[in-house]
This record gives sequence, structure tokens and C-alpha cells, in this order.
Amino acid sequence: MRGTRTIMGARTNAAGHLNVTPLIDIVMVLIIFFLLVGQLAMDRQGDVELPESASGEPATPESAPIAVAVEADGRLVIDGRTTQPDKLLPVLLVMANQRPGAPVQIRADRATAYGSVRAVLDTCREAGIATVELAATPAAPQAGDGATP
Repeated sequence: MRGTRTIMGARTNAAGHLNVTPLIDIVMVLIIFFLLVGQLAMDRQGDVELPESASGEPATPESAPIAVAVEADGRLVIDGRTTQPDKLLPVLLVMANQRPGAPVQIRADRATAYGSVRAVLDTCREAGIATVELAATPAAPQAGDGATP
């Protein structure tokens, strides 16, 4: 196998050079893509700080719930779209027809008034939704309760 000569006269192997610039470009594009998609997914759930709960079951990923976020100021965000409380029933009826059997997951901010959450629960009942889930974050274990950190 015959090598090539450089300007200084040394022999090099032409197959030994690998240009990684295109690979770096692709990796950077993928990083930016996943950052944007991750941000959009977070925005879709509404700007809520969930309350903590020591009991409950983790959400199952096989059932994609209809996410209703109740923000601290009472605004409603349904699957990423802001809506007025009086428009909640028609929106839930349409979504329940599109995804029959899908549960509704209420993601209420910890500072939300109970009346706002109760109104969403009543609207879910009017829409004929059979399963309603209340989202919460797992509570940190208390000292002395036997749980290991």
C-alpha cells in the first residue's frame, strides 16, 4: 500500500484521517432538538407546582391521560392549550370522544383555591369522564419513619 507525501516529504496514510466535523454538527442539532422538545413537553403540562403526597400510585405510562392544569391564578391549561373555565365542558367532551376511556389528570398548583379544583371535578362528571386522577409529587420521607434515604 502506497502512502501519500506531505509538503515536508514525510509519508502518511491517507486512510488514517477522519473528519469528525459532520458528526459534531449532527450531535449539536440533536442536542438542540431534544432541548426544545423537552421544553415543549414541560410547557404542555402548565406552569404548576404540584402538592406533595405521601400516598398514591405512580402514573402508568400506557394510559395517556387528558391533562388539565389548574394554575395558581385559576387559569386552565388542557393538553397545552389555555382555556376559560366556561369552555372546559365542550373541550372535555371533544377530547373524551377523541380518546374514549382516557382518564383526566388534574394537575393543580399547590396555591390553587379548592373551588377551582372542585369546578374542574364537577365539569369532568358532567362530561361523563369515569376516571379522574389528581397529580402530586411524592413527599420526601420523614426522619424516623423507617425509610432509607
